[in-house]
Amino acid sequence: MVREGVPYIEDGEARVAEGRGAPVHDDAPKRAAAAETGRAAVELARLYGLNISVTQEFEHTGAVKYTITGVDKSELTWQKPTNDRTNS
Repeated sequence: MVREGVPYIEDGEARVAEGRGAPVHDDAPKRAAAAETGRAAVELARLYGLNISVTQEFEHTGAVKYTITGVDKSELTWQKPTNDRTNS
């Protein structure tokens, strides 16, 4: 474990007492692991071809008819959602 040095003055000179301060937390291993995970994800995407852009072209000659069927709002009822997942 690495600790902060505690500064003090002795005989008119500034000195540092090694290993007496608070622990120094080093996040470099976590950052390195996150960077490696990101590089691995990019490599897997490349291997599986997930990074290749896909272009789709469609041609249509003719008419398109859209029918939107709704529900009468007077038939709708409100039910409070429950968090009980035992019934599913």
